Amino acid sequence: MAARKKKSHIFLKFAVVAVIFVVAFSQRSVIINSVDDVVKDISPGDSKLLKVGAFNIQVFGTSKADKDDVMNVLAKIIRDYDIIAIEEIRDISNTSLPKLVNLVNSDGSEYSYFVSERLGRTSSKEQYAYIYNTKTVEPLVPPFVYPYDTQDIFHRDPYIGSFKSTEGVFNATFVVIHTDPDDAREEIDGLYNVAEYAKGVLSADETVVVMGDFNADGSYFDEDSYTPMKSGGYNWVTDNSEDTTTGNTNCTYDRIVLTGSGDFYTGTAGVFRFDQSYSLSEDLTKQVSDHYPVYAMFSKGLTRNDSGIFGIDIPYITGNDSSEPSQDGHQNDNKSGKNYPELSRLSLRENTVVISNTGSGTIDLGNYRITSVSTGNSYVFPEGLNLPPFGMITLYSSTDENQGYTLYWNAEEDVWNDTKDSAELYSPSGVLIDTITSTS
Repeated sequence: MAARKKKSHIFLKFAVVAVIFVVAFSQRSVIINSVDDVVKDISPGDSKLLKVGAFNIQVFGTSKADKDDVMNVLAKIIRDYDIIAIEEIRDISNTSLPKLVNLVNSDGSEYSYFVSERLGRTSSKEQYAYIYNTKTVEPLVPPFVYPYDTQDIFHRDPYIGSFKSTEGVFNATFVVIHTDPDDAREEIDGLYNVAEYAKGVLSADETVVVMGDFNADGSYFDEDSYTPMKSGGYNWVTDNSEDTTTGNTNCTYDRIVLTGSGDFYTGTAGVFRFDQSYSLSEDLTKQVSDHYPVYAMFSKGLTRNDSGIFGIDIPYITGNDSSEPSQDGHQNDNKSGKNYPELSRLSLRENTVVISNTGSGTIDLGNYRITSVSTGNSYVFPEGLNLPPFGMITLYSSTDENQGYTLYWNAEEDVWNDTKDSAELYSPSGVLIDTITSTS
């Protein structure tokens, strides 16, 4: 392993929290001194704050999922967050992540997740995931893999999605990345284009949160050097003094970087040292991960009439009316409160369509059919294919073997009209369930 730089680390020793709240006309600033003392007493759902972060859980697959003590620690960590991006999922069976989320919810919590397709240049592919508390946040734009890596900069293309708070006006677009150590410099530089693209995912210039294992330290990356990700308007809230590793090294590999609107960021960010918080042994800590999760605290953006100190004095932002198609052209008028699958994304550039289960029951997708309105090509889902609660399936037009929830059309001709097309989803009895439209 390459030698890694040591650095001094400042530990916070005081339990006194100074909160200074200033509002002048429509401007607001919130300053919090002492990071861990503020955050450790905050549980998702019972405050005016949202805790957001990222965690490389180190080769997460069936072997780790079979260790009850490790899984219990991971579940406890996840419950501490409203949104947490997970990196380094290596599980071709696609069973470990659902098992973890089920464990998270075993205490009555209500978390859901999105997971990417398997990514990477070698046979050792990885997946990203967003796990989120449905009581406090909900998706605005279902996550998708960055579609414009035309120069093949990234070993594992970033995973992008937008979420909003269930109360207040917080909304943001998130980008998670796990860079390859040998190409960390190139990939970190390339994140600038991804972040600028992410600013346009929502209709307004909202907050963009870029986070994950950047490998942004040691021999992989000179943390004091310039990168476009440090240009004007970019805030590295995980600073260089932090240690994000659980072992003997002292490096800031994991980062959270903010750009776009900074209205909701409270000024509080840090590293969650779960071994200290949970009094874990060194051996168990190493089994959980060689990384600590990082976090940042955001206001939910409660209206001016709320008396909480983290209320933001800005107008309420309304979303699309439920009777109108969303920005991606999605419209579903046939659910009638029942548990039906839906088309959550159609990409003509990637030649993919994503089918989601947003309900709490498993859906038997056998003999459901997807049809291109322009070309008339149809794909029938195989019998015995079950889509679990809050799960999703990505269907590619290309030819390959199905792997878990990644399916392939294996079409002999172009499936979609690459200029504009619509996908229609039909039930086994031929009832139109959902429609989504996309343009190139």
